Amino acid sequence: MELEEILEHAKTSVERAWGDARPEPSVTVIGYTDDNEVIHIPLLFRNDEEKHRSLMMVTAIFACMDVKMYVTIAEAWMSRLSADNIPDIQPRPSKDPNKIEVVMLNAVSRNKVLGFTYEISDDKLLEHPLDDAISFGGRFSELLPPEGLSIPKEMRDKIIKNVMPRIRREKFKLIKGGKDGETFH
Repeated sequence: MELEEILEHAKTSVERAWGDARPEPSVTVIGYTDDNEVIHIPLLFRNDEEKHRSLMMVTAIFACMDVKMYVTIAEAWMSRLSADNIPDIQPRPSKDPNKIEVVMLNAVSRNKVLGFTYEISDDKLLEHPLDDAISFGGRFSELLPPEGLSIPKEMRDKIIKNVMPRIRREKFKLIKGGKDGETFH
């Protein structure tokens, strides 16, 4: 399984979820292990503190489950800036009068980050062309635990007992085919 494959899978999932109607805003993190186990983690938070705690828990889950790569799918605001006119102080995208609403996908492994963005316009998804120089970074691109991190058995058991039953786990299997070479999961 390659990072490019999980990004394509996430794109297909987003397009399918949007179908004819706009879904509720959410953030989903999907982790992938070496033995093709997939861990779906839906996240809801109301403020930056809750976001920070949620992302710390995702990192702990990833350490417990030995996740090697993941993809995040999130709605966000994005500022429109031109490369030749970047202000010294940039407002947060949510406060920028020139902002656009997007669905961002970040696929992350230890040595690579891939991204893809859809612009939301009139409750429809439009592929949003990005400059090759754009880097996908930030909190959602730093969820893999440090290499070699070992979770103490007591903590690992507690996380698996209390958190894992609420998280959907399945085996990942790509089935290629269908019309126009669609990929299904």
